[in-house]
Amino acid sequence: MPDDLTDEFGEYAHEELLQALVLSLLTSADLDELCDDADLPQLTHDDGLPVTITSARTYRDAGVLTLDRGVWL
Repeated sequence: MPDDLTDEFGEYAHEELLQALVLSLLTSADLDELCDDADLPQLTHDDGLPVTITSARTYRDAGVLTLDRGVWL
């Protein structure tokens, strides 16, 4: 990883970048369109309303008890 990214985002730069990318992608674009483009079923709640993404945090920031790295939506 480039040193400038590590300097700006710290030890977990890749997680911070992934978090920002996922949040930007899933909240700025229509999630239904993204599902259509990927040939996936549209995400809906039990009541039929479409799923919306309101936050994305790294597992570490979300307090997820795991040794894995990832993003919590």
